[in-house]
Amino acid sequence: MDLSALHRYPDFKDEFFRCTKFPQKWDFRYTKSELAENGFFSVDNSPWVVCFSCGLQINVEIDNRDSLPAQHAAKSPLCSMVTGNHSINVPLPHKTIYKCEKDRLYSFLTSHFPWPVDVYSLAQNGFYYDRTKKSSCCFHCKLQIGSWGQGDTAATEHMKYNPNCSFYLRGEGVENVPLGQEDTILGRQVIQSALAEENASKHSSTLHVDEAPKIPRYKEKKDRVATFSTWPASMKQRPGELADAGFFYTSRGDMVQCYQCGGGFKFWGRDDVPWEQHAIGFPECPLVRAIANKHKRFLNVRKFFYNHIFHLLNFLFSMLKIHCKWPFSRLGP
Repeated sequence: MDLSALHRYPDFKDEFFRCTKFPQKWDFRYTKSELAENGFFSVDNSPWVVCFSCGLQINVEIDNRDSLPAQHAAKSPLCSMVTGNHSINVPLPHKTIYKCEKDRLYSFLTSHFPWPVDVYSLAQNGFYYDRTKKSSCCFHCKLQIGSWGQGDTAATEHMKYNPNCSFYLRGEGVENVPLGQEDTILGRQVIQSALAEENASKHSSTLHVDEAPKIPRYKEKKDRVATFSTWPASMKQRPGELADAGFFYTSRGDMVQCYQCGGGFKFWGRDDVPWEQHAIGFPECPLVRAIANKHKRFLNVRKFFYNHIFHLLNFLFSMLKIHCKWPFSRLGP
């Protein structure tokens, strides 16, 4: 089934692309990042915004006390951005990695950058915008420029204040990721890292699950890891830990699926832990029950060990107290 056909403006499915459609100056209640995150993009640099999925139009100049998600849900309750069903939305990662030109550009596009310098050129030349310091900062050499004059360019000012920056010198030895190459460069890096983790832990104990998996071709962790080649590289959840939790990547947004129970999960929050979310969403999954039992056995063993250590220490201290008359106090369990 082609999910794109269910959306009014499928070309705007990428949150980052929607963000680029807002004018630089944006002084309305709903911020550009908030609007883009909820599926909206600006129409002809006007106060009218449109949801890429349902086509809902909102005039942000009109004062509305409702939150943006609440307003969206009230006016278009069946929108995929509201329900989360059949959505092709490609969300932005929550964790910013400024070695990606895309993330540097995003920092400018979602800020009130007041200076007459092209933000695309700034991002290309290694700069991101630090809202706290209100400065343009080079992600590599840490150069900070607080103000820009008419006629200044990112390249000339970078060279002027730090001509020895190795990023400025053709990017030698720097892990810069140019705009549009996130999947090809960072994808290889995260897969290599995850496979290295797999090799390092290949001798660790494995979980025993009696029930047959729903999707057996992803039973091996290395096969699950291999599906993450196009996983959004800046997501906080890494391929290795997702694969450890039984998930493989579906290649749709940030949606993953468990090979054992077949349960799917998407819309990851920045603090979501794969195993925890797996257990919350699918508590009856045999894999979840297996890890819970393993954890329970570990806690029981640890409790047994510590209890015996305390008893042994108490006995030793008692003997010392009797024979040496030292003022020892009894240890508590």
